[in-house]
Amino acid sequence: MENNKFEAERFKFTIPKDDFATDEQKAQIWTEYLHESLNRFPKDKVIEILKDQNQIYRIVKEDDNSYMITQDLMPNRINLEFENGYLTNSYLG
Repeated sequence: MENNKFEAERFKFTIPKDDFATDEQKAQIWTEYLHESLNRFPKDKVIEILKDQNQIYRIVKEDDNSYMITQDLMPNRINLEFENGYLTNSYLG
């Protein structure tokens, strides 16, 4: 039971609210956080965390499949790449 509690707590993340931060700045913080802390996390957990934080994201690559993506630049959108079900890369776009 204690192990399950630890696992549940491990996936609770928050970014401090800053009324002066733009959406782009918040997305940059999240991208750095994903790259440094959530790299190699399971896909479902990464998506769950991003949804909980109301972050805009899209999956651009899974394993050897690169998806067709629009060329519009959204500085507050996080692009995600997964390999074998785990996050391997994230960047803004």
